[in-house]
Formats: sequence, C-alpha cells, structure tokens
Amino acid sequence: MSVVQAGVVPVSVVPVSVAPVNRVDVQVNRVGRSADRGDFRLPLPAALVLAAGAGAILDGGFPDRSWWILAPVGVLLMFLALLGRRPGPALLVGMVAGLSFWLIHISWITLYLGPVPWLALGGLEAIFFGVGLWLIAVVLNRGPLAWPTRWGRLGMVPLVVAGLWTAREAISAVWPYGGFAWGRVAISQSESPFAGLVAWVGMSGLTFLIVWLSALALQLLREVGWGVLARWTVLTASVALLLLVPAVSIAQSGEARIAAVQGASDAGLFARYSPGQILADHTSATLPLVGQPVDFVVWPENGSDIDPTRSQDAADVLDYVSRAMVAPLITGTITYRDGKYYNTSLLWKAGRASQRSTTRSTRYRSQNTCLIGHFGAPLPRS
Repeated sequence: MSVVQAGVVPVSVVPVSVAPVNRVDVQVNRVGRSADRGDFRLPLPAALVLAAGAGAILDGGFPDRSWWILAPVGVLLMFLALLGRRPGPALLVGMVAGLSFWLIHISWITLYLGPVPWLALGGLEAIFFGVGLWLIAVVLNRGPLAWPTRWGRLGMVPLVVAGLWTAREAISAVWPYGGFAWGRVAISQSESPFAGLVAWVGMSGLTFLIVWLSALALQLLREVGWGVLARWTVLTASVALLLLVPAVSIAQSGEARIAAVQGASDAGLFARYSPGQILADHTSATLPLVGQPVDFVVWPENGSDIDPTRSQDAADVLDYVSRAMVAPLITGTITYRDGKYYNTSLLWKAGRASQRSTTRSTRYRSQNTCLIGHFGAPLPRS
C-alpha cells in the first residue's frame, strides 16, 4: 500500500495597491458641469424683492419717463428672479413682478376711477403676467436640459422665451372683453434706436426682439464656461445687427399743423357735472387759439359729452368752433344707433344748416368692446 503525503506548497503573494477614488475630483467635475448650465437661484424672499423692483424698472422705460433702456433691463431682472424656481414659487414671483409693473403703469386710473378699478385691473393683468413668466421659468430652467449644447442654450432658449412673452402680450391685448393692449414692451421703445424696426416687424415683432435680447443676455451670463470677451462679443453683435437694419424710406409730401386741446374737465367715473359742461370746457380752451393757422383741431375722447348728431345745440357749438378755427374738428363722443351705444370719433366740418345731416361729420365707430375706459361697464372701443 502506497502512502500519499500531503505537503504545503508555498505561494508567493504579490501586494496590489488599490488607488482610492478621488472624491474631491468627482465633486469638482460635477460643479463644473453645473456651472456650464448656469445653475443659480436666489432665496425666495430676495427673488420677490427683485421681481417687485424689476416691475418698477420696466415701467420706467415707458412714457412719460421714456427711459427706454430700462425696459430690457427690467425684463432681464425678472428672468433672473425666475432661475431655479419650482412652478409654485415661479408663479408667485411672476405675479409679484406683474403686480408691481401694472399698479405703477396704470396708476393714472385712480385720478378718474378711484382705487377699486385700479386694483382690479392691475390684479387681472398681473395674473396674465404671472402665468406668462411661469411658462418662461419652465423654459429657463428646463430648456438647457432639452437643448444641452451651447448653441441650444444660447439659441433656442432665448427664442422660446421671447415667443412666450410676445404671445402673452398678444392674448391679453384682445381678451377678455376686447383686451387691454397697454404695457407692451414695444411701446417703451418709441424713442429708442430700435423704434424704426416697427416698420419692418410691427409692434409684436419689436417686443419679441427686445425680450430676445434680454433673454440672450441672461443666457450669456449663465454660460460661465465661456470667456467674458466671447460673451460680450455675441451680445454686442446681436445689438448691432438690430441697429443696422435700415430704416424704411418714407417720402414726405407735406406737413400738418394740429391744435391739440385738453379742456381739463373733471370727467371721472364719480365726477358730478351738468350735461354740456365738458363740451363748454373744451370750447373755452380752444377759443384762445382762434387766428392761428391750423389744419386740424383735436379734442380727446368724450370731448363733447353731448352727442352732436342728436343734439342741435351741441351741433351748433361744434359748427362755431370749426368756423372760428377755419379747420375741421376731431372729437370723441358717445353716440346711439340701432339700440347700441358707441364710443365714436367724429371728424366735424362746419357747414350750412341744410348740410348738417349728410355732410358735416364723418364717424369712426368702434367694433370691439373694451374693458378699460369705462371700467365695469364695457363700451365699444374706438
């Protein structure tokens, strides 16, 4: 019988070193990728304060101040307040921005209608404003993920943001009750170098371009992976491109001298005045201009509080003014026809009594109702 002896075979062990994972490097890389996307978020209280200030700054771009450069700055600051916001807080920030802008922008309403219509209209428009900025917040925060390339972030995101802003303006300008077309960004540019673009792209187009510049500037600020010189070059080139658009050539065929008269009447919603007082106020304010050469005399809406198409006395007054000024008179009044009231503009030319019913006036009657002008009792809009 054979015996098998078991032995221990020596095994050489080679030490292997395992390099530890450099957690610091991983974290730095993640931060770098986040910075390329421009992640940024203000604390909510700070964002609300910024939104309120941005609304006031945006209003500063409109007449009567006409500091047009403030309009794109105000829009940019609103967008900055939206960064990193979830839907609920984004809607709140948008409504605060809208309420700040509108309550300042239409503060003149309190002179004629009191605080209640002012707050009601400002609140309604702030809802539109807030919803619009809420949608814009989604694009600003999710857009860089949907279009992760640099040109997607700098190209698509500003275009979509500008489109949403312009769409919100267009909707609120026609709805509800015929809408309220005040507060369009394009109006703030009436005295800016961009004003000539209206002839090419219209009011909505100019709004789109100004908001696009603001959104592009924000995206360039977020694009921290790019050099400062490159970002400024893109922004400067974009502004220059809009400024280089040639102005529309308009052939001037003459000029007109217009006498614009404001009778300073107390015509507020709760004002008390006797019928014909507003007509008398505007007549008295016009007579000192008799003898001056003018082509038209222009009175404001409701310059004649008595309908001259139904009142012989009011018609005689307008005839007198037109003859004394040796010029046609344009005035607003409330007319009644076919069971409906119309906010009407009249081109009034003095004529003989036999011609009054047929040739003396040309009417412009509104076709759409308007929420504002007679708040709470919509009338057709002229």
